[in-house]
Amino acid sequence: MSVNTGYKNSVFSLLFSDPDVLRELYSALEGVPLDKETPITINTLSDVLYMERYNDISFTIGNKLVVLIEHQSTVNLNMPLKDAMKAAIEYCIGHNVLSKFLLERSSEVINMLLTEWNWTDAKEVWQQEAMTEGRVEERREIAKNALMKGYSIEAIQELTNLDPETIKSLS
Repeated sequence: MSVNTGYKNSVFSLLFSDPDVLRELYSALEGVPLDKETPITINTLSDVLYMERYNDISFTIGNKLVVLIEHQSTVNLNMPLKDAMKAAIEYCIGHNVLSKFLLERSSEVINMLLTEWNWTDAKEVWQQEAMTEGRVEERREIAKNALMKGYSIEAIQELTNLDPETIKSLS
């Protein structure tokens, strides 16, 4: 069975992306009548903090900033941490600290910070990197020895798959 887990987000976002609905909501919450001409600026960020649009709505009315945050429908123990990271990123962007980078890559930053550290995976990656480095170093050593024995650059390149510039730099 295929389940649409984004339906709540799309309904919430769709409903509260209409300025008339936001005016009506603001009037009800604040207990004040608003003229249909009262300007509302919707300034919700999309695709900035997560790969998918997150279901929070933000707008300004007069000189007030209003933020609507949909309640999570499932328990998520990382929500306080995610909220703190979002706030920190927004603070940095607002104060021009790494703002260009964070505007382009904040979702990667959040994902990296929320990735659970796993020693087993880390050791495996380190071992693979060490083996790759060792192979490269071994090919360089073979090329160096072949150069000392008078082999041609072309023969050494065929033997080691090193580029000619790297082989020449070993002499």
